[in-house]
Amino acid sequence: DRPETLALTGGYRRIPVMQIGSDIYADTALILDELDRRFPERSLIPVIDSRRQPGVDFALRLWTDRVFFPLLPWTQLPRALHADREKMSNRKIPLDPSHPSYTLSRAAARESLAQIEAHLAHAEPTGWILPGPNPTSADVHLAMNVWFLLFVAGQSWVRSEFPRVVAWVTRLHERAGMEFGAATGGIEMGAEDAVEVAMVGESCVRTGEAHGEVMGAGTGGVRVGDVVDVAPSDYGRDATRGTVVRIDADRVVVRRRDDHVGVTTTVHFPRSGYVVRKARIAKL
Repeated sequence: DRPETLALTGGYRRIPVMQIGSDIYADTALILDELDRRFPERSLIPVIDSRRQPGVDFALRLWTDRVFFPLLPWTQLPRALHADREKMSNRKIPLDPSHPSYTLSRAAARESLAQIEAHLAHAEPTGWILPGPNPTSADVHLAMNVWFLLFVAGQSWVRSEFPRVVAWVTRLHERAGMEFGAATGGIEMGAEDAVEVAMVGESCVRTGEAHGEVMGAGTGGVRVGDVVDVAPSDYGRDATRGTVVRIDADRVVVRRRDDHVGVTTTVHFPRSGYVVRKARIAKL
């Protein structure tokens, strides 16, 4: 469980999430889009031949989710966490490293890393995954999983078999001002700090200025002002309930209050990969 995160997201349990004041952004794709909107001069969205390529980012996220998740060393983690993640992913996660699915995942990871190793051999002079002077989300998605294999799953064979991959991840850490192997960089904040920021922060979405409508199967014609449940469509389907303050083709934004800690947040979700339904509210 991530109780501090739930106070801000209202049910959404996947990571990462991004907080700016009282605005909470769910899903890596939306986080990158929002950062790109706020800081266009430092965009991470891949650009090929002067054109943004969000599809490259989407494809890499799918690949990393499918290949690396089963390699997590569940035998070294609490059983309660194992049971919780099985429920969240809606599938059995084997504990035995000799299980066929674990063996297949390791083989798939090795094959994928071999392809990255070969690609990096021709990525000079910049040394990033895609052409250009700066890293992009392509580097972020791939490097995150190399870090995961090395420092969480303890797969030491990565370091010995793929030196270019390790050198590339090291460069990315250095560019971000992080020590290689560190999980985070910058200033660390506790849960209480995040809640306090949300309490005093002002949302970028003003009540009454947003508008939009979506018609489609299962939505019932959701409009601004409706109380809805928003949940991922694949796994980790815990819903966030709130009042719609913005909805369009790209995102749905709901405002909600956590009475337990007394904080109101505005939670942003991408439309792609999420289900929006009018909430069923019991009448007394």
